[in-house]
Amino acid sequence: MCDFCNEKPGTILCASCGRVRYCSDRCQERALCDHVFSCKPGVPVETAYILAKAVYLDLFPSDVQTRIDYGFTKALDWRQESNLLGLYTGLIKLLRIPPRVIHDWRVRGVLIQEIVNAYEKIPASYRGDYYPWFLQNRHLLRVNSPKLDGPIKLAHFKRAAWTFLGQPSSSANGKINTYFRSLPAYAKQCFLFYGSLCAQQQPGPGRTWIGFGFCAAKDLYEECQLARDYYQLIHLCTFDEFCSARSSCSLPDLFKAYGIKSSLGILNTVCRPVRQSVWDLKEYITLVYEYGVDADGEPILPPRPVSVDYGFVNCAGEREKKKLQELYKRYFSLSMADPLELHNAAIAGRLYKHMAEDKNIILEPKKLYMRLLQNPYPLVFPGSQSSSFANSNPDPLVRTWATGTLYLWIGLLVLALSGAYMLSFSSLVSCFCALFSHVNC
Repeated sequence: MCDFCNEKPGTILCASCGRVRYCSDRCQERALCDHVFSCKPGVPVETAYILAKAVYLDLFPSDVQTRIDYGFTKALDWRQESNLLGLYTGLIKLLRIPPRVIHDWRVRGVLIQEIVNAYEKIPASYRGDYYPWFLQNRHLLRVNSPKLDGPIKLAHFKRAAWTFLGQPSSSANGKINTYFRSLPAYAKQCFLFYGSLCAQQQPGPGRTWIGFGFCAAKDLYEECQLARDYYQLIHLCTFDEFCSARSSCSLPDLFKAYGIKSSLGILNTVCRPVRQSVWDLKEYITLVYEYGVDADGEPILPPRPVSVDYGFVNCAGEREKKKLQELYKRYFSLSMADPLELHNAAIAGRLYKHMAEDKNIILEPKKLYMRLLQNPYPLVFPGSQSSSFANSNPDPLVRTWATGTLYLWIGLLVLALSGAYMLSFSSLVSCFCALFSHVNC
């Protein structure tokens, strides 16, 4: 008998496992949502089938990759997740779209359009409430764009934040822009971040991504959880409280004060007075592998601190740069990787040793990576021997930076003390000239 309907003789044998029979192709297709999990033990199952199983069980999918692939991690609350599940229920149970087809839509990058096409084929009165909601929330399934700060998106964020803060939604753009320009720099960043949360847009790589801690998340799931926590927080605290916490690097304390603790580990890693260059490195690697080029179609270049601290300045060409990119991509993908340990290794001049100690990373050829992972750290003191990096690096700017950084700090100290000793401007200039006259470039 058919292993699905138990009504007709099973004449079609499952070609993959040879253990079950079906009476028709339709029964086999309908049974696959459940049979696929036992058909080939040990073989990974496409996330579309995990989604379909969740639909038939009427449960939110718990598998992390399935939640990422089909938009659940971008939902800011359970209501949005419920609407997404209802949308997929309509596709799979009512419109009978097979999971393999939904998987193909996602892989080809046409999931949104094909969902629209499927629902538009049926009369409007039969589409239910989930489809109209989806038309207003298609961003949940949209791949992030590298153009993070386009004027249209900024205007949308400003208005969303303005409305959230209790101002009239009918206000003219000029009035919103006047208010925005009156804010200090840190409050402007908070205002736009409010707007992105209210517009249900998760930050991608950029100042917001680093400034609000998303860079420290190990994966997209953790980033989405952090966005949810922020969304909860801004409904509890005042805008002034949030801005004050952001400017004083005390966002973790604000989360604690309102009883939101699930993302404290991430925030404590990033919210520090001095920004570590490892987050700029992670942003650079993320941009390279997600987008390849910047918003203008040009190759994405590492920021100067990243180039010096993490060895890109040592690369003789694109091939060596690619090797370093692949190395750091591999590092950040490891579940046990600690970016702060990488940062500490960099400023201690132990990049190669740190990487070599990780059994999941292979540094071959050894001599190449020993050269690429050199940097000017640790900094040298006046009168001591300069590092081999500073003496051997062909880039004169790097050599100047490597041997002169300490003198710069001394100069800044002189500036700080100038008020107490009432040094004149000309005296300060003379002091700087004397200090930097010792730099051997």
